[in-house]
Amino acid sequence: MDKIIDLTYLKEISGGDEDFEKELMETFINQAPQFIDTLMLLLKERKYPEMTPVAHKFKSSLTVFGMYLIYEKILKVESDTRVGNDLVDLPILLEEIKNLVERAIEELRVELKSR
Repeated sequence: MDKIIDLTYLKEISGGDEDFEKELMETFINQAPQFIDTLMLLLKERKYPEMTPVAHKFKSSLTVFGMYLIYEKILKVESDTRVGNDLVDLPILLEEIKNLVERAIEELRVELKSR
């Protein structure tokens, strides 16, 4: 199974500061589930326009950790909820994102333990 995370950009912006890297990883591990839960709740309540800014905010975290597969899916959520397209596909898309984020969090936990 391919890795979800690529820490190249994180290492670049940290300048080798491992404490900074660990702090960002821990922040993602703690905050990512909240983003997913918020998106799922808004989906359940059919508050599609409110999903757009949540998805937008989540994108920057994904870039830092090289989570490009998740980034592309979140970008689709952001775009679709902004213009009201493909809303019927949102439950499947969000479930895919949730599963990928869970894998990414596990990879980050492994990375943290190895430091």
